[in-house]
Amino acid sequence: MYYDIVKAGSEVPNEIGHRFERYATELLRALLRSHSLQPSYKYHYSGNQIDTPDIFIKKDGEVLFAVECKSKKMTFEAKFAEFPIEEEKIGYDEISKGVFQIWRFFSHYRRGLIPRLEVRLDAVGIVLTLDTWLQMSVPLREEVMAAAKVLADRPGQEIIEEDRRPVVFCSIDDLERVLGFASESKFVDAVQAAATPKYLGWILPNVHRDLSGERIGNHYPFAEQLREVLPWLKGMNGFDSGAPAAQI
Repeated sequence: MYYDIVKAGSEVPNEIGHRFERYATELLRALLRSHSLQPSYKYHYSGNQIDTPDIFIKKDGEVLFAVECKSKKMTFEAKFAEFPIEEEKIGYDEISKGVFQIWRFFSHYRRGLIPRLEVRLDAVGIVLTLDTWLQMSVPLREEVMAAAKVLADRPGQEIIEEDRRPVVFCSIDDLERVLGFASESKFVDAVQAAATPKYLGWILPNVHRDLSGERIGNHYPFAEQLREVLPWLKGMNGFDSGAPAAQI
């Protein structure tokens, strides 16, 4: 269905993107209760309006993670292609752009161009995807990062090495899994660890498992809403009210 409706014009993928951002925000807000979330906003730079990253995860008023959401799904051909970037260049370019947008944000913040924010020195970026574009693939990640560096190196960007903070790639499925099992502190630990060279190419649930193995079974916050849109799920195992998020 996605591949059919996404061709209907720019309004459709834009709406998918907005809904993806909203779902990710509501999920994070429901399960990271001691953190605060701030949505994207616009600011002016060189006569242009610039959007900040889509979601800020904040602790004690400071940005801990800057999240850029990318809602494009892979085609079937790209999922099984020998050279997936050649098969689905537009999608991988979007992920590279997400990295660039995060680096640009850190650059503009360093230069005092972004109002109303305080950012921690150890803050990192997250590119949150609707699909598993970089699942367990170090070579694909390296190609995406190389493309992001080309964007950042363009004249006038002024994105120095300090601004090019680590970026974690995570699919929404993996985010749901980790939030379903992890306490808030362990979730933060997992994301920060995933940004280090030791865990290059690891998916976030495996990073969390390697660090702590914690499985506290957080409840999925939208079980009732699922029944509203998919009433035939009622009574199926794992979709009863109060089921742990990781079981959904």
